[in-house]
Amino acid sequence: QVSVEKLGIHKCGGVIISKQFILTTVSCLEMDSVNYNDDIVSSYTVRSSSARISSRGRIHYIGKVLIHPNKKNMHKVVLVQVHPPFTFTKYVNSVRLSDSDSSSPATATVTGWGAANSKKYKNIRFGQQFNRSVSILSPEECADFNVGEDSFPDSFICGGYDAEEICTVEPGSPLVSEGTLIGIAVMDRSCSFPQKPDVYIKIASVREWIIENANM
Repeated sequence: QVSVEKLGIHKCGGVIISKQFILTTVSCLEMDSVNYNDDIVSSYTVRSSSARISSRGRIHYIGKVLIHPNKKNMHKVVLVQVHPPFTFTKYVNSVRLSDSDSSSPATATVTGWGAANSKKYKNIRFGQQFNRSVSILSPEECADFNVGEDSFPDSFICGGYDAEEICTVEPGSPLVSEGTLIGIAVMDRSCSFPQKPDVYIKIASVREWIIENANM
């Protein structure tokens, strides 16, 4: 997990997939193939090796940005090339990409920086990295929540959890199962609507594009 910062302030999340690339979403970088330009890119940096927002760790500058050619702009993944490259250690490493387009696991783990609305997690505050278990919902269950799709597409994963737990999942938050990246969060999950599930882009649906463009 890395922090994507805009003008030095935490904006959203991302995940390391190689020594030179992270994966995030266009909703994180607020760009698409229409408004993409170098001025936008230059305002962003990536912070690694830190569990605190805008503190410690290592700063990486953004070079090349590659946007997935999905027709729906806000549902695109983005490859971001960083410099200097990541130095892999016991605590900083890339994640394995899911190659399975079969049924999703019953549960997975989401990480990020967020707030809690429960006494159970009262020590978690915005700016402190967290990881929590997520129940994976079926497409039919997700459609019942009215997450903004007429029918829930196969290229997405729908995840929900106890409304009394973590209530902020941000764009770029990785969803991991048994050490494998299976999804990446598309939009913010507001504390104002804790009953809404999160929507993740299914990594298996974009894996070939990632491997081809990140030279993996």
